[in-house]
Amino acid sequence: MRSLSVLLALATLAGSLGSQVVAPQRRLYVEKDLAWKGKPLTGSGGLRVSSSIEVFYPDHRYISAGVILGKEAGAQKTLYIVENEGFSLRAGTWSENGAAINTYGKYVHLEAAVSPYPPPVDERFDATGMNWVEHGGPLRSQGKAFSEVRRIRGIEHLEQIAIADSCNLKAHPDDLGDAWIAFCHENASKPRKAPQHP
Repeated sequence: MRSLSVLLALATLAGSLGSQVVAPQRRLYVEKDLAWKGKPLTGSGGLRVSSSIEVFYPDHRYISAGVILGKEAGAQKTLYIVENEGFSLRAGTWSENGAAINTYGKYVHLEAAVSPYPPPVDERFDATGMNWVEHGGPLRSQGKAFSEVRRIRGIEHLEQIAIADSCNLKAHPDDLGDAWIAFCHENASKPRKAPQHP
């Protein structure tokens, strides 16, 4: 099992991350009713839980990540992705049909070797508010509620790995939809820059 930090180092050395892409505005979602384990601690550490993170981009790209999520103690209760833990990534596209947000995602990273390799996933999210594209708001899928959050510390590193795997390494962008084809083509010629750790 390779950690997030190790993967970033390998991807950078291989020149596979492409440009240091500044992520456009996107909508971040985490599961609402999480069973946090541990004790609240000041700073990183303490409360942790296995969770999925759903990321929707304005250009209709989509990422779904299975991670270990941490929550800091204190008034702000900052969410962060726990490093040195396994994770999985699906990349694909989303489309809107009324209150339904339909997603298609192909696995571009798994925390361990799996055979046979899991197939792409079609998943439907249902918006509970009006005009989700413009206003966002809660989502539901397969009996789970998802809350929109403004910030998850470490999400940018996860996005860079998704970009590397989607545009250069694991999956040809043709397999992921028109939004990824356009994104990878647009960013292919930009200067390379290693990701900056917080």
